[in-house]
Amino acid sequence: MKKNMRLIKILGEEDYQVFERIFRVFEGEPFWEKWTDLMILEAFKEFLLTGKMFAYEDYGLMNIQFNKKKLDSLPYEKWGNFIYLSDVAVLTNSRKQGVGSELIDYLIEYGYENKFDSLYFRTNYQGSMLANIGIKKGFEILTDENNQIITEDVSFPRIKDDIAEVDTRQYLYRKLR
Repeated sequence: MKKNMRLIKILGEEDYQVFERIFRVFEGEPFWEKWTDLMILEAFKEFLLTGKMFAYEDYGLMNIQFNKKKLDSLPYEKWGNFIYLSDVAVLTNSRKQGVGSELIDYLIEYGYENKFDSLYFRTNYQGSMLANIGIKKGFEILTDENNQIITEDVSFPRIKDDIAEVDTRQYLYRKLR
């Protein structure tokens, strides 16, 4: 494993404060999502039950779920045993320092070590830092039989009134085996 990967740890029940502090990055630019304390607590509990959470020191966070299906039209039956990358959050002042890349490297290594066949995630259709990292790490943008990018509109309440509540998301996929 790479040297910096030792800075990544699996979060447990005792790590809620770390999760909450980093997860609140979604309330700021460019997301401006409206998260209540209860919503964050429920998200934390869901990840404890259905997947794993990883923290890169106190700068970044990654949440994964096992065999989680997000969109009916995706070809899950071809993917074998897969990981859904639900979230990557990096504190604003730690962006562009390789934290997101390290988390994705860790995810790929984790997938190999734990015998998963593939990985996927969804992210904003335009201007996504995560999509750029994913493509550099071997993920492909999913397209349909007409070679059109598979998208989904996702609605989420916003803190700022001038930000649309609906985002268009795209899906990226990487085969491991």
